[in-house]
Amino acid sequence: MTIDTNLDTNKSICPYPWFHSYSGSRYERKLCCVSKELSICNKQETSEFWNADVMKKIRLDMLNGKKINECESCYSLEEVGVSSLRQESSKQFGQKMLTETFAQTNEDGSVDKLPRYYDYRTIHCNLQCISCGPIFSSQHMVLHDKRFPGSKNFNFVIDKEFEQKLTDEMIKGLLSKRITDIYWAGGEPMMSPMHWAIMEKMKELSMIDSEWEEYIMSIKIHYNSNMTRKTWKGQNVYKFLSSFKHLSMQVSIDGVAETFEYTRDGAKWDEVKDNWQEAFNTGLNLQIASVLSAPVLIDIDRWFDFFEPYGVYVFNHKFHSDLEDYPNTSQGMLDIRTYPKHIFDRVIDHAIKRFESSTNLKNTDKSIAILNALRIERERNSDLFDDPKLIKQLKFRSESRDQHHLTGKKYSTLLQQVDPKIYEWYMNI
Repeated sequence: MTIDTNLDTNKSICPYPWFHSYSGSRYERKLCCVSKELSICNKQETSEFWNADVMKKIRLDMLNGKKINECESCYSLEEVGVSSLRQESSKQFGQKMLTETFAQTNEDGSVDKLPRYYDYRTIHCNLQCISCGPIFSSQHMVLHDKRFPGSKNFNFVIDKEFEQKLTDEMIKGLLSKRITDIYWAGGEPMMSPMHWAIMEKMKELSMIDSEWEEYIMSIKIHYNSNMTRKTWKGQNVYKFLSSFKHLSMQVSIDGVAETFEYTRDGAKWDEVKDNWQEAFNTGLNLQIASVLSAPVLIDIDRWFDFFEPYGVYVFNHKFHSDLEDYPNTSQGMLDIRTYPKHIFDRVIDHAIKRFESSTNLKNTDKSIAILNALRIERERNSDLFDDPKLIKQLKFRSESRDQHHLTGKKYSTLLQQVDPKIYEWYMNI
């Protein structure tokens, strides 16, 4: 089979369908965390999913350079100059390993080796973050029923038997020393029984002998956590995790102080700040994963004042609602693209300057690329974002959402504190 594994010429190929197994918070199967669902494969064990017809076709299409519908998110980021997960993962694993991996593809698109990288998520969550929704958070399911009684039902029943099968499958991967990478996210992974069953099993295996310890400590473990939970069965979470050699934690902290308490609805800044400091002091490899929504960008100076001294890696995320979601998006004024051009330009220009001038934080180029991409997108769709009717609808949705904030926070109050000029515009909509 003649294949093109060069990302400069093959704009479709991605390593994940060859060694990465994803099961989402509702057991949905996807190629990765940013792809669209493979709906015909939902709630399948990996033995059934791994070489399903759709997976075989996707692998063959990628090898032939044909773009995949489910991978639209990566393609759209690349189009506006933001590095995608497809590009970043390919760079991470290296050309030699990728060439060897792709060469193991059978003629029908199947692969003989089971996945070595597991990303199994949980819907358990204790927050109802402004930028999240009922697909990913159990707390948001409750919120949705309060806000939209009688509308689409997002209720979800946890299937303990199925989760045990996923757990057993990962344990088999550990016992055969096949697993090399694990990603834990949610929801909130620290509330996931499956997560703890695996981590405790890994700890147990590492204590058998030096050979097992070497294998377990070679596994790359990555987290995305809201950092509100620091104990499990009476033990300190951060001390437990710090014993694993190749473990990193991206912390979802959208803004600091009052901005954090607004965006991360249900969390208390002082508690999370203390948890951050405690985890940092244990030697955990902490990283930042902020959603660059409007409130975070408007209050970017305090964000930098807090994080700059720590010198950590920054893996911020681009926030935007899909254009087809307007004007019905329920996330209100979170999208900075919907703000007037003079406000948008001022906020974006200032945020870019802060990232450019940072001397301690790492990987700031990605955030700068995201901000420049937002500028391109706003210019392309100015007719939509400058529509007064749309802005009124979005403000209404923000105010409606604020009525259900767990701690009574309001966006107008936050704006009044962090940027009086934007507050004045907001109140006059």
